[in-house]
Amino acid sequence: MQTKRSLPPRRAVGRLKKRKDKSVSLKSDESVWPWENRGWDSPRGSTLGKPGGGVKMASQRVPCPTEVDISLHPTNREVSNSCLRQYTGPIPCNHFTLNDEEDCLRALAWIKNNSITTEGNVIIYGNSIDTYTTVETLLNLGVRGSCIHLVQHPPTSIITCINDCAVEGAIEEALQAAGVNVYRDALLAQWNNGLYSDPIHTASFTTPAKPFQLPCSMFFSFLEKNVDYETFKAFNDACLVYDGRLVIDSNFHTNDIAIRAAGPLTKFSNRYYSNEWTHSNFNSKEIGFQLAAAMLKLFDPTLEPVTEPPADLDRLIPMYKGAKIKGGILPGSYHYLHVSKPAIPTPLEVQRAQSDFGSEIVTGNVKNGNYFRIHINKYRMVETITCLSKVPFPASNYIRLFGQHEQALNNLCARYEDGLVPDLYRNASGAQVTPVGLPDPEDVSYSETLSMKSNYFTEPWCMALFHDRFIDLRKALHQILSSKEDENLPSMEELARQIEDEEINLPEKPRNYLKRVFQETIYRPLVEKSILDYLHYNHYHLPMYAWPGII
Repeated sequence: MQTKRSLPPRRAVGRLKKRKDKSVSLKSDESVWPWENRGWDSPRGSTLGKPGGGVKMASQRVPCPTEVDISLHPTNREVSNSCLRQYTGPIPCNHFTLNDEEDCLRALAWIKNNSITTEGNVIIYGNSIDTYTTVETLLNLGVRGSCIHLVQHPPTSIITCINDCAVEGAIEEALQAAGVNVYRDALLAQWNNGLYSDPIHTASFTTPAKPFQLPCSMFFSFLEKNVDYETFKAFNDACLVYDGRLVIDSNFHTNDIAIRAAGPLTKFSNRYYSNEWTHSNFNSKEIGFQLAAAMLKLFDPTLEPVTEPPADLDRLIPMYKGAKIKGGILPGSYHYLHVSKPAIPTPLEVQRAQSDFGSEIVTGNVKNGNYFRIHINKYRMVETITCLSKVPFPASNYIRLFGQHEQALNNLCARYEDGLVPDLYRNASGAQVTPVGLPDPEDVSYSETLSMKSNYFTEPWCMALFHDRFIDLRKALHQILSSKEDENLPSMEELARQIEDEEINLPEKPRNYLKRVFQETIYRPLVEKSILDYLHYNHYHLPMYAWPGII
């Protein structure tokens, strides 16, 4: 099911747990926590909607110790993994889970008030990208690397949070250079040797080999986001169907028709036979937009009734197309951005081995801090973007490259194969991009972009792609090509379908035939007029383009 372009939904105060949640995005100011940079497309959790209701978030949670005595020298094989167990005890005052800006500010206050930068030992427990951004934050605040303990619990999947060996290698080298202590495959066993755990003074862990104990002044938890006990109890008391997540149908309904839900807190009903797909696989802003659209008719009776979809569609889960985006400042002061299509997580090596993978454009390398990777799929569309740079870059512009055809990027593939694009961060003459910071991805700053020295994605030809109205132009062009503008000819879209279904025999290559029909019919002047109207209407923002009559 195709969906409309999404806009971020507004938040409301949760009725299940009264707290003010704020959406936090990547920023270049080092006074802002790099650990806030969790993924621009993903609000912190899930929406539980009911007329007059509010929201509740799936969040980082407190880990549940296995409570084994490490003096008996147990290993991980001898203890049960407690990741799925709920911790219901009192939360220690120096234990932190970072789910919003307020949590980050509370942690910052604790660091300043308890001399953590000079004499504290900080434990970071988890193996998500948040652990890396937290390490970088602590290093920037002045905490010594030898006092930072990154404890990674046993992975639940062979897919890492970065899923790129080159980037992971750079992070490992940066952690080693900073003196950060890294422990792998460790399970939390006890706080304070099983005694009263507030505050935490020591934390014990088991591993596949031997247990160990660490001193602790602060404890950060970054386990997989899940439903906390309070939320589960609220669902259970409301008689909502729960199966590891809150169960919904394709229209966001729970088993209570008056309650809707969305986000990573939810899962689709088993009747869809799609347990591997959940809302966490998609862009959360797009999910929120669709939920808002579905509920709008409840609040605005003047809206025209929406055409009900065919009954068969109710047996399918909706598929959304918005990009999944994550990024942050990683150890080594690497600025990281990853943009990809919604998909079931798959190791990068497995993706590359597929026959229909497409091609890759890779410039620079992680050691030089100028790594730029673009995956072009078999349809020549930009499907994945990965950036790792020592200097800030215009992240919001790079995000807009997702879904573009490589020919719209000035024939990127042909230029790359001809050796004309040695570095996507620089132009052919080697001019380095002037750092402009990492802007909010919802705002595109043209003054910043135009002030940069020329590189491939700041040359004049691509400025129109970064304009916020470019999506409207694409929709207009698609409308022209899919409409029957000439009574004697099918639309270009219909013509392409007929060729694909072999309904017509061609004396030439399909691409050449479609190109010739486009050139010789009314479609070309209509497309040209639409493009020129777009440039003329936005000429204040796009002064680098010319059109007939400008001179």
